[in-house]
Amino acid sequence: MRYLLPIREHLIQELTRLGRMPWLEQELAQLQDPSDYAVDPEEAWLRIRSFKGLDPDRARLAQVLAAWRERRADERNRPRGWILDDAVLRDIVVRVPRSLEELAALTDMQPGFIKHNGAELMGIIESAAMPLALPRVNSRGAPDPHKSALVKKLSAVHQSVASEYNLPPEILATRRDLEQLADGRQGGAVMSGWRREVIGERLLAAL
Repeated sequence: MRYLLPIREHLIQELTRLGRMPWLEQELAQLQDPSDYAVDPEEAWLRIRSFKGLDPDRARLAQVLAAWRERRADERNRPRGWILDDAVLRDIVVRVPRSLEELAALTDMQPGFIKHNGAELMGIIESAAMPLALPRVNSRGAPDPHKSALVKKLSAVHQSVASEYNLPPEILATRRDLEQLADGRQGGAVMSGWRREVIGERLLAAL
C-alpha cells in the first residue's frame, strides 16, 4: 500500500490530464457486469481456433457440439475443458464417428466420458444428419488471401492509432478483433465504448 496509493494518484492525475478518465470508468464498469463473462453457447465454437477453415457441414457440427459442451459446463459449474478437451472436440468434428465404438476409439477419449455422455453425444451427431461423404480436412488451414490482406490493412491502422495515443496496441484491440472484422463480424470490445470512438470507426472505414 505504501507504493500503490501514490501510483494510483499519479495515474489518476495523468488520465485526467489526457482526458481519459471516462475510459477508465467504462473499463471498471465492464468488470462489474456479469454478462461480460458469459459465453453464448451458439457462439462458443467461434472461440476455438482449431475450428477455422472447416467445411460447412463440419462447421455446423462444431457449433452444436461446442454449444452442448458450453451448456454442460455451465450446468455443472466446471471448466469446459473438463467436460471435453478442445483437441478431442476437434477430433470428433473432423472424424465424425458414426457409432459409440468409433467415438470411444478416438485418441484421448476418456472411458468415463463415454460412460456418462457417449450416448447423448452420439444422439447430437446423428441429429446433425452429417453426409456420408465429407471433404478432406485441411489440417494446416490454408489462409484466405483476401482475408489475410484485409487483416494486414487493419493491423496497419491498429498500429497507427496505438502510436498516436501512445498506448500498447493490445489495449485497443486484439488480433482476434481484427480477424472478426475481416470476417464481417462487427461485435466485440473494439466496437463498443471508448474503443469504438478511438479506433473502431477507423477500422470500419478501412474495410
